[in-house]
Amino acid sequence: MGSVPSGLATRQAAPEALVCAMPRYFLNLRDRGTLIEDPEGDEAQDIAEILRIAQATIDDIFGRPETYGDMRRWNRFSFEITDEAGELVLTVPFAGNGNGVG
Repeated sequence: MGSVPSGLATRQAAPEALVCAMPRYFLNLRDRGTLIEDPEGDEAQDIAEILRIAQATIDDIFGRPETYGDMRRWNRFSFEITDEAGELVLTVPFAGNGNGVG
């Protein structure tokens, strides 16, 4: 029978290791009466981490007016963050998030 070359180990991962995926959250974009759903979502350890991801995204938008247009219009937007079950876990308004646009 074939042998494993020296230096290579053959180990199978424990079933528990395969099941420990991080939760997925969806940063749905709200503009007044319109909701644009996030089809992919982001993995995050907890709500604090997804809040940091949302804030970084807002900072990126406000930091690139040449890409995203008039920054004043973004103040009416918010992220409605949902979990994998579709439950609303957090709403993050763009206005007042340190973007300096009034």
